[in-house]
Amino acid sequence: MYTHEVVTLWYRSPEILLGAKTYTTSVDLWSIGTIFAEITHNRALFADVKDEELSNNQHQFAIGRKLKKNSTPDDVTWPGFSSMPDHKKTFPQWKPQNMTQLLFNLSPDALELTLQMLAYDPDQRITAKSALESSYFQSMPKHPVIPPQ
Repeated sequence: MYTHEVVTLWYRSPEILLGAKTYTTSVDLWSIGTIFAEITHNRALFADVKDEELSNNQHQFAIGRKLKKNSTPDDVTWPGFSSMPDHKKTFPQWKPQNMTQLLFNLSPDALELTLQMLAYDPDQRITAKSALESSYFQSMPKHPVIPPQ
């Protein structure tokens, strides 16, 4: 049995917040994407989501805050979104934000990778293998310099 109680709330993927009964390693890629954005942005991407909202069974508020950062998905952008167990027809319909403005200090390769890790649809989210093969990591030195001890 899978549970909602995995991963620190700020890094929890939308499918977990929406009550998915099963999930894949794509939840880890979402978490990595939020941490990657946090490291490069010097601020947690979803820091405004509070644990007490979930403990009071107010998933919709936590989800709504996450949706506000992007846009509200629908069954076109995320097939099956409206049939998720904790989906609410009353979710606000947020307009898309320009993530380039939100994550303005990322290089184009880093921004592309971040957006691929933060895809709403877990089936469209980049895999770990593909992430490591991305142009962002390909531009890294093959043999990094190790500092002297």
